[in-house]
Amino acid sequence: MNKTKHLLQGKTPLPFQQLKRYLYPVKRPLLLPFVPFYLLGYWLHALGVRVLGLRKKSPIPTLVIGNPVAGGSGKTPLTIALAQELLAKGLRIAVLSRGYGRNSKGLREVNLDSAPEEVGDEALEIKHALGDIPVVVDGNRHRGLAYLKAKYVFLDWVLLDDGLQHHRLQPDISLMLWHQNDLVQKPWPLPAGNLRLWPIWPRPSLKAVSYAEKPNKGILSIPFRMEKPIDWENKRQVSKEYWGLGWTGLARPETLLKQFPEIKWLLSADHALPSTKFWEQIEALEEPQYLICTVKDSLRLGPHRQRIKKLAVVPLRPDKQSPGYRELAKKVVELCTRPS
Repeated sequence: MNKTKHLLQGKTPLPFQQLKRYLYPVKRPLLLPFVPFYLLGYWLHALGVRVLGLRKKSPIPTLVIGNPVAGGSGKTPLTIALAQELLAKGLRIAVLSRGYGRNSKGLREVNLDSAPEEVGDEALEIKHALGDIPVVVDGNRHRGLAYLKAKYVFLDWVLLDDGLQHHRLQPDISLMLWHQNDLVQKPWPLPAGNLRLWPIWPRPSLKAVSYAEKPNKGILSIPFRMEKPIDWENKRQVSKEYWGLGWTGLARPETLLKQFPEIKWLLSADHALPSTKFWEQIEALEEPQYLICTVKDSLRLGPHRQRIKKLAVVPLRPDKQSPGYRELAKKVVELCTRPS
């Protein structure tokens, strides 16, 4: 009777609420039967690497920052922020990335004028933020680290943005970064969901949660802040009356859309360029109206930026004044500066 009453009132009975909450993070329901095979392969690979003695440390100390759930955890801006903390302490560092989304293969050293399709937009964002700091992309982590060791003999640490799932590398320090939503929704493993790394093993040195507006028990909680758009060329803040149109290819654009609800947003797939239909709307913008996007989006555009009359970018950064970030930065600095 109570269930009927709930249905008549447009409410879902409690058992169905629980089922909906459990199945909600399933991105690809048709692939659910293959989840056990992914988990079996994950564990066999992880165990095999260890049993065969293939898991090795790098000749340079490494700090690996990874996310157990693929996409949109804020890993890149947090890597930049922690790199700046280490630089402020006088440490000589480099960054090694996989170069996600690039068309090239093998090892590439990132320059300020590198093409995003050659090195990936994430590595390019890190290079633009850190300037003279060496940034290299290579899917083979040990090869990339050997290159850095040979070319930059002075290095104290190498930061890897993404790499916890690479079992052949044993990091000196590991940081597992969760997105706040993933702590609530409990994502399913690949290929039905986006959980790619079993969070209990290998056990990370540190754990944190991004986009956290409230503290989470037992884990460092770091809010992220999106600042007002600034002009791509002169770096001046753009007045709200000139916010014309927004475009992004972020994996999780919800925070961006919530921060700027007055902007009409064009949404592309993760790491994708605007579609032909989107370009028609973007090129129709008349000055002084701006196209608004994130820093990562703007770098992904590459030479296509010339097609945009006015471009403004939204900086995305962890809140460095928050207690969670301050505690994380303190721990990372302590671990990286303690005597070996």
